[in-house]
Amino acid sequence: MPELRECDVGALEGRGDAVAFGRYHEVWDRWLAGQELERPLGEMGETGESALGRMRKAIEFIRSEHSNGTVVLVSHMGLLHFTLNLLLRNVLPAWTAERPIPNTGVIVASYGPEGLLCETWCGAAPRTTR
Repeated sequence: MPELRECDVGALEGRGDAVAFGRYHEVWDRWLAGQELERPLGEMGETGESALGRMRKAIEFIRSEHSNGTVVLVSHMGLLHFTLNLLLRNVLPAWTAERPIPNTGVIVASYGPEGLLCETWCGAAPRTTR
């Protein structure tokens, strides 16, 4: 699914200098806190609103196609961390910020009347709610 691609960093793509990393982390940290989602990661890059919208669209499509089954969703760590951090109803950004997703990390979520809920985040049961 194209909606599950990594976030587009625009003009920061391919750069490894301190200025580029500083800009990226300045915006990324705000996104993780659910703030300034209208800002792009880099000049001509994607906004947090766009990335979050893509993930919402993907989840709704998957739910419509697999309403009674288990689905494995595979994507990039950055996209998953940022979007699930905001979409899961029973975790707080401060809690997930302390638990970065490692390569091959697994987030187990379920969808119910309350919305999308975290069962485990990289093996840890959530201890906070919104």
